Amino acid sequence: MNLLSNYLSSDQSDLDLDSNNINNMLTNENKLMNIFCENWKNFKTAVNEQLANTNKPANELVIDGSSYAQHVKARVNFANLMNVNRLWKDDQLDMLNYLYLMLIEDGSAECESMEFFLWLKKRIKSSSYSDLCKIYEIFESKLCADSKNIQKLTLIAFESYLSIFVVINCSKGLIDKQYSAEVHYYNFIIRNKQN
Repeated sequence: MNLLSNYLSSDQSDLDLDSNNINNMLTNENKLMNIFCENWKNFKTAVNEQLANTNKPANELVIDGSSYAQHVKARVNFANLMNVNRLWKDDQLDMLNYLYLMLIEDGSAECESMEFFLWLKKRIKSSSYSDLCKIYEIFESKLCADSKNIQKLTLIAFESYLSIFVVINCSKGLIDKQYSAEVHYYNFIIRNKQN
């Protein structure tokens, strides 16, 4: 809400700020998505400047009373909220690629990678086949293409990749369904071992 109130108060005095106009402006014109993306970009720039002036890793930064990890989590949750409420327009900016860019490619801390893969793991469970194919493409084209990236996969990232790999290849008839059951058992064992 601070993001929204700051935007609406900064040199927007000519706007008619009744609730219908605000709602139309933010949803129909995709301004909320654009404001969010611009704010995140500015936030990352400010964090990178702070990192350049300190010896602390990003995970140890405290910004406006909250840890860097809390800021990242809040931004991922807000992006997901926009997506669920159909305020994120994938035809203009693909959310999966955007989050990959912000959290993996331009990531400054391990917490960003963790948030991306936690979000991805949740999304996999509720995704359509075409969404799973998009996610699989990210793994294939970006993560698996670089041996250094693949070596750094966390357990959550690996589980996500494994789930998508099995679902897609079973649907294409390239993997026996029995193998799929074994993979789900493997995931069950891993999850229980962590608890």
